[in-house]
Amino acid sequence: MIKPIAYFFSTIITLTIVSCGNSDKLAIYGRKEYDPDTKDSVEHTIGSFYFINQNEDAITQEYLKGNITVAYFFFTTCPSICPIMTDNMKYLQEKTDKYDIQILAHTVDPETDTTEKLKAYIERKNIDTKNWDFLTGDQDHLYDVGVNDYMVATQEDVNALGGFLHSENFVLVDKDLRIRGFYDGTKKEEVDKLIKDIPKLINEYKN
Repeated sequence: MIKPIAYFFSTIITLTIVSCGNSDKLAIYGRKEYDPDTKDSVEHTIGSFYFINQNEDAITQEYLKGNITVAYFFFTTCPSICPIMTDNMKYLQEKTDKYDIQILAHTVDPETDTTEKLKAYIERKNIDTKNWDFLTGDQDHLYDVGVNDYMVATQEDVNALGGFLHSENFVLVDKDLRIRGFYDGTKKEEVDKLIKDIPKLINEYKN
């Protein structure tokens, strides 16, 4: 079930950093959840999902396992922050080219953003899709994953520019599907911080 947006905003204010540990390691974000099987608390992770990319390939949570991922939400007809976010993600892709990471862009307007529209957007923006997928699918499912898994705002809103509300955040996810950082994708200094944090996260898996 998609939690109401009021829940999201009240939750994000009290968002728990589960673990800081070593200062060289990035924090793990999200409230711990109870596991009825182990009767223990477990860290928040990205749950099950099913979307398709611009090539109509299925993308599920298995795509995240064992990979460093940067995820965000947008829509192709967005008249406000999306063009800035796309340009900043292209900058991030260029600056992290030597690292093995993947980028997932989720639309909040799947009715408009068909695979054909996503392909046209990619071509118009001259985007290199070697490690960058644009995802579409069921709208409720996209919003559910955005709010409950990635912990970012996603909803239809007639009062918002373009008719949709979505977070400006780029979300850094580790190989174990845990959220390791939120970065304002409209601000260059925040994107630069993400670029610096990616090798830190990669190094965690080398120790």
